[in-house]
Amino acid sequence: MPGGYARYVLILMASINFINYVDRFILPAVATSIQSEFKISDTQIGIVATSFTLVYAVAAFPFGFWGDRGARRKVIAFGLAVWSLATLVTGFTRTLPQLLVSRAVLGIGEASYYPAGTSLLADHFPKSSRGRAIAIWNAGSVFGIAVGFTAGGLIAARFGWRTAFFVSGVPGLILAVLAFNMREPARGSVEATATRTR
Repeated sequence: MPGGYARYVLILMASINFINYVDRFILPAVATSIQSEFKISDTQIGIVATSFTLVYAVAAFPFGFWGDRGARRKVIAFGLAVWSLATLVTGFTRTLPQLLVSRAVLGIGEASYYPAGTSLLADHFPKSSRGRAIAIWNAGSVFGIAVGFTAGGLIAARFGWRTAFFVSGVPGLILAVLAFNMREPARGSVEATATRTR
């Protein structure tokens, strides 16, 4: 594995992936509490989850386009800030439409990460160690799912479901600043030829 800065980028990217999935999986962990407070049905909470998924799928295309042509660190930082703010706002929602909008915006933000993140990470690691780097990066998502479910439920039980979203949203804003300040490697920098993007 490359040393120094590439390892820092991998740790940062895995941490962002971790927060990505924590923010995504808090909702199912606290759904029962939200349903009870908002007086909404299983179908309605399912629609809330679907709003995230559909928006995520559609938003991935323009973010992929931006990631191919712009600075990937900026794409990542922008998306991370958007989804972290959406997570915080979810904790303030009072109605079903507000909840729908906040989760849809979460989908917009999170759609930014994989197109730009995969490309950026690939330019920090050569083919000989890229598989291991991607494995470590993806491990962040699995841990994020586990923590989103478990910690989300525990925090909601002790402090209320809104607190779970507040606790999850703040770290993402800190990571967004770190992501914005990452070095932008030249495209193909670890290959035979490279193309630099600002």
